[in-house]
Amino acid sequence: MAQTKVVSKNKFNKKMVRKFNTRYILTHSFFMYFISALGIYAFITLLTQKEVNKESFSYVLCWSLAIIGILFVPLYILFSVTRATKKEEKTNKDVIDTYEVTKEKIVKYDSRDLNKIVLNWNLIAKVVETNDAFYFSTVNDAAFLIPKESIVEGSTEILRALINKCLPMGKNGKVPYTINDKQYKLEQKEIKKKAKEEKKRKKEGTKNDTK
Repeated sequence: MAQTKVVSKNKFNKKMVRKFNTRYILTHSFFMYFISALGIYAFITLLTQKEVNKESFSYVLCWSLAIIGILFVPLYILFSVTRATKKEEKTNKDVIDTYEVTKEKIVKYDSRDLNKIVLNWNLIAKVVETNDAFYFSTVNDAAFLIPKESIVEGSTEILRALINKCLPMGKNGKVPYTINDKQYKLEQKEIKKKAKEEKKRKKEGTKNDTK
């Protein structure tokens, strides 16, 4: 590896923080999905009932649960994300977060407080890469992100290599690292396509040589 260190310096970005908070809620709120499932179940129950007494308590209860369950998720996400983002904007608007990623550890500090937070790789539960950022989840259910545009030393490719090399394997024997970067997927698809074509050409060349 040409370089084994990646440094990110990230100033508060409202759009990025909103995305991060939305993703965190979608992946960490069991209660939200429970309410939603309850609402869907109530709605299906209403649709499948053969005989309906619209004045009965059970009918009114089912409709109440259905409406609450269906509307709860979007309203809860909107409220929670807006509140969390505003809170972070108030406290971190002019703060620059710095992350230093090496094969040994991940170090975090900011321009307001130089006290460092050190995370060994065995404390990272999983990493998800999107088009514009890396999302890190820790084993104690915390999370943080490193925007790609904030990398001032190293590169996206080097950070990918560090994650693949240093992130501990999960119980399934695979590194818990998911890449959802569209550009990366297109590049990998093109590489596989060229490799397949090259293999085919070599195979055809071998056949021609034996004739």
